Amino acid sequence: MAQTALVRGQIAYVNPESECGFITTEETEQDVLFLRGSVAESVPDIGEEVRFRLIKTQDGPRAQGVRRT
Repeated sequence: MAQTALVRGQIAYVNPESECGFITTEETEQDVLFLRGSVAESVPDIGEEVRFRLIKTQDGPRAQGVRRT
């Protein structure tokens, strides 16, 4: 897994049951997956601005350390 610097994005989708979802950012063409365990606080709402570490995996980009801006 390759890790990049802190990036900013916006919450695009949240599954209320699993509390995971996707973040849009200009850093990638794909939306970035976040899991409940990667969120530092309570899960952000759709449309909220966040910052996070972008992790590139075989399955696509993932967010780590998601925090509201």
